Amino acid sequence: MALFIKNVEVERLARELAKSRGVPVTEAIRQSLENETAREHLTSQQNESDLIARLMEISEQAGRNT
Repeated sequence: MALFIKNVEVERLARELAKSRGVPVTEAIRQSLENETAREHLTSQQNESDLIARLMEISEQAGRNT
């Protein structure tokens, strides 16, 4: 499957990253997408953990007030 980049700035950034990493453009894009996807998953998991901790805190406070 082909991906066509029609944005000059995106293409420039991809080529710059590829050059600095010493890899082909496709590999630089793959690495970047992989890294960003992993970061998104970590952020999502952290948000879920924060929510669970906050809900437990509220539950404990409610239990003390009854």
